[in-house]
Amino acid sequence: MTCGFEIVFPALLEKAQHLDIDIPYDASVLKNICARREMKFKRIPKDVVHTIPTTLLFSLEGFRDLDWERLLKLQMPDGSFLTSIASTAFAFMETNDQNCLRYLQRVVQTYNGGAPHSYPVDTQERLWAIDRLQRLGISYYFEEEFKDMLDHVQRCAPQIQRW
Repeated sequence: MTCGFEIVFPALLEKAQHLDIDIPYDASVLKNICARREMKFKRIPKDVVHTIPTTLLFSLEGFRDLDWERLLKLQMPDGSFLTSIASTAFAFMETNDQNCLRYLQRVVQTYNGGAPHSYPVDTQERLWAIDRLQRLGISYYFEEEFKDMLDHVQRCAPQIQRW
């Protein structure tokens, strides 16, 4: 599954169900994905989303009843939510925040009317890899690679700063 799929897909299923779209909601594969969402919510309580930057900011479109006043304080300096086009577009639709709009316009202009799943494209992947290896407790094997990746992020995405 792609990053955040287990958060966003069940939300889309809920919307489909409310629209009376005929989908086999009892299928084991769908139940499995929904169970993964619940496991993630147990590890990272929903209130934490409003308090500190977490990977859940990449999948805001998978949530309901968000406190946007608090969430906007976690917005990155470039106007995005963790470089996610979808999260930032969802935030804009919910708040009409002009920083979100400027970020989205910049992306669409950069890609001549289109947009990748995140922007800058490779920033999220590099930071995700570092995060995963640190959480596994094996980051000391990759110190030189981490330095290269972080140097690249700093060079190519100067608008991304620490929160």
